[in-house]
Amino acid sequence: EEAYKIMVMRYEIRAYTSFDPVLLANDVSTETVAEIEEKHHIFRGVTTDIEYIRQYVNADLASHVVGYVRGIDAETYNRLKDEGYGINDIIGKTGIEYAAEKELRGKPGTKKLEVDTRGRLTKVIEGTPAIPGNNIVLTLDMNLQKIANEALERRIKEIRELDGPYHYHDAFAGAVVAIDVNNGEILAMASYPGYDPSIFLAGPEDKEAQQAIRDLNDPTKSGITSEFNRAIAGRYAPGSTFKPMVGIAALEEGIITPGTPIYDRGYVYYDGMRFTCMDWRHGQGAHGAITLSRALAASCNIFFHEVGVMTGIDNIDKWSKYFGLGEKTGIEIPGEQRGIRSNKEYKKQVSPYIWGKADTASSSIGQLYHEYTPLQLANYVATIANGGKRYKPHLIRYITEYNGKLIKETEIEYEQIPISQETIEAVKKGMIAVANSEDGTAVHIFRDLPYQVGAKTGTAEAFIEGKSNNGVFICYAPADLDKTPQIAVAVVIEQGIYGMYAAPIAREIISEYLRSHSQEEAGLKATPEIPVFVP
Repeated sequence: EEAYKIMVMRYEIRAYTSFDPVLLANDVSTETVAEIEEKHHIFRGVTTDIEYIRQYVNADLASHVVGYVRGIDAETYNRLKDEGYGINDIIGKTGIEYAAEKELRGKPGTKKLEVDTRGRLTKVIEGTPAIPGNNIVLTLDMNLQKIANEALERRIKEIRELDGPYHYHDAFAGAVVAIDVNNGEILAMASYPGYDPSIFLAGPEDKEAQQAIRDLNDPTKSGITSEFNRAIAGRYAPGSTFKPMVGIAALEEGIITPGTPIYDRGYVYYDGMRFTCMDWRHGQGAHGAITLSRALAASCNIFFHEVGVMTGIDNIDKWSKYFGLGEKTGIEIPGEQRGIRSNKEYKKQVSPYIWGKADTASSSIGQLYHEYTPLQLANYVATIANGGKRYKPHLIRYITEYNGKLIKETEIEYEQIPISQETIEAVKKGMIAVANSEDGTAVHIFRDLPYQVGAKTGTAEAFIEGKSNNGVFICYAPADLDKTPQIAVAVVIEQGIYGMYAAPIAREIISEYLRSHSQEEAGLKATPEIPVFVP
């Protein structure tokens, strides 16, 4: 091991012929420093310096958002050396660390060097001091972030232990996003499993940290640790959480009114395929004549099969795009996936068959080709909640110099969707019924709260033998007519079985957020909203 270190050292020295310093050792003792300085005439060109090391507070709470730094590699160094990067520098690799690298980096100091006639270093003369990087203040409420992380991890473990039909004990991962519906600020973004970004700051001699890094890239450990940010890169069928979108398209295109009844007899045929209502399939009968509000509350498949086919996939696709589904949001951190809207164009890419009514019927309940990120789902429900303003989600609130002087605040951006408030109110009525009416699919989760919640459960079928369905849930609050909505939440649990199983996570987040904010409005001392501070 000692010989290997010497070989690496010699290789690095030979690779760089300039006066860029080559790191020989770090975390050395004060005795070693004293000996080197005392014998500087023997160790010519060897100097000691104090190095400031990045430290993370509560690192695992927002690891996928904050990201991590690593030592610069040779390829990156050659690309960035003209920008002042040295061979010993660290550089942001993921998350905010990557996205705001230029802001966080600062400017390196300089030292004047004295050399002899052979070009050998003889003396180091003081130069210009380094300038610290800027501070990035994030929108995350760390109290809410903690609740989101803990609730997500706890609920996934609880679901994995449940017994019952279609329960295969295979829930190991998920994500949750909470967003301020009135400005697009991300209040919480959790992806499970996570990781500790501080492992990347450890030296090669830290065997435990090096093993943790290897585990991140080990697929057999993916249920324990992962740097994959499911909140922005995980793509999931929305299941029945897509039904409000179909209702919006049908209302706006004049296909139905809020009072238009659709008769559910338990099943319907399209292109020779039979589509059934979940209640009828389980022997509970059909809904009969049903309108939009109750169809959303009871999650009646037949209503949305029928209305979706009447509306047409082109209209559904148009309105889905308005709400940002299947489109990148532009969030600051890297790795965001666009997702997939289930439409004719996509089918042409993956199938030789033409689009049929059965495709529209399946798409209308959030199945077939639909794949959206939890962030897209959160922003979709936030747009419904605020009446049609699709805000650009963002994580950076503002940037300051190292001394606290404000440099830049994030500009709030939004697009006003051309939608009538009558349509918004009709869909909201149905979503409120999901969490408040007797036949609502999530009423048992939210019935005792002091305010109303607008919600939609979703069960995205896996169609794979021995594999549980995904659980998807979206909601906003408060949904009372006399209150302004404040927060929207989307939860996805891979193999989470049912959407209602994910709902308790959203309840915890909403309850804490509205509790603290109601206390603030009343002038009481509340748990403070603590933004993440990245030095």
